[in-house]
Amino acid sequence: MAKRTGTGNRGGTEELRPDVFVKFFLGVLVLIALGACGFVIYYWWTATDRAVTPFGVSLCVLILGLAAYGVNLTRTHIVIEPDAVVIKDAVSTRRIERSDIGGAREVYVNSRRGTELWLYDKSGKRIFVPPELGQKLLGDTWSEGIEDLDQRDITRMSDSFANDERWGSYEGERRWNGSVWLGRTNFLALLSVPIWVIAVVYGGDPAIRWPMFLIVDAMPLIAVGINVFTDGAVDLYRRDDEGPNVQMYSWAPLILFWRSFDVEGGRWGSAWLLGFLLAIPVTYWLSRWTREAGNASNTRGPVTFLLVAMYFASTILIVKGHRAEMREKRLQADQVSVQVSSPRTRPASLYPRV
Repeated sequence: MAKRTGTGNRGGTEELRPDVFVKFFLGVLVLIALGACGFVIYYWWTATDRAVTPFGVSLCVLILGLAAYGVNLTRTHIVIEPDAVVIKDAVSTRRIERSDIGGAREVYVNSRRGTELWLYDKSGKRIFVPPELGQKLLGDTWSEGIEDLDQRDITRMSDSFANDERWGSYEGERRWNGSVWLGRTNFLALLSVPIWVIAVVYGGDPAIRWPMFLIVDAMPLIAVGINVFTDGAVDLYRRDDEGPNVQMYSWAPLILFWRSFDVEGGRWGSAWLLGFLLAIPVTYWLSRWTREAGNASNTRGPVTFLLVAMYFASTILIVKGHRAEMREKRLQADQVSVQVSSPRTRPASLYPRV
């Protein structure tokens, strides 16, 4: 990690405990939890037939568990030693040697707390450190010399760009193009989030159903187009190194499948049969393309086939449903226009002619 200034002393030991404000806040929560549990028991004893139900028992156990967790957090503290860190709480003591720590990450929490330190062992498994104490440990000199995993990932990804000839003809161009496309795909992924939310929550509204369908239906085409344009360098799915990918757009058929349930009277059997047939050549082409790009895996073929079939079947159902809806609206409009344009018949006289 980057060099920091702090109160740590490599020649001795030091304890880090939660702040007084944190302890006070946890104490209030514990009292509230105990009060809620007492109210539940009082209500059960005075206002019910005192029958023991699984729900009541589970509720009390949950409340008491939260109270016990809060008490444990108030007693948790860290002892920093020159070559280890010891995490103590009410029921356990864990000693973490510096030699067993493979790296650390600075994780953004919020505007008030900023970042906290996450430690990982050499196998990549996270070592749990209480959040408040991890934030204090971040500013201590004890964390100096621990490998910054975030910077390691950035360096590894940049090196992967430099070794991939699809990004350019020389190293500088490859690093630049790879980083640019990483930013573009991250922006596209961020842009897809509100589209997915609107399509799921409000996609059934007739006013926005069809425009939203056109947007979501174009997302897989955009993903494939970017994949082909970059010669497979931008992957259709998320890779192990989380390089440039358009996975949020490739999974758009899931939204189409969800919205296809709004179609009434659609021939699901024929639509899915046609979808499976059309998916065979498309999946074969996409699988060859991604395999030639060096991104093949055992699950890519079946997952791609299912998504492509889902894309075609859902699109067919939604388009047929939209056409039927438009046809019904035109028939209703024609009936109204015929009624308006037809001559009005003269009402019969109330009195017969003599």
